[in-house]
Amino acid sequence: MKDFPADPVGAAWLAIACQVESMARLPVLSQIGGRRATRGDAGYRSMCGAP
Repeated sequence: MKDFPADPVGAAWLAIACQVESMARLPVLSQIGGRRATRGDAGYRSMCGAP
């Protein structure tokens, strides 16, 4: 769980809340932030959106 963002939403939040490990890297990591931004890395995305 160390690869999750500081303020996750979606599947990352669920994994932390239920205290379970994901079996593979999540294809999209979303988090709450000050402005919208999306970054890509070899088929995986990191998305940040304003509340």
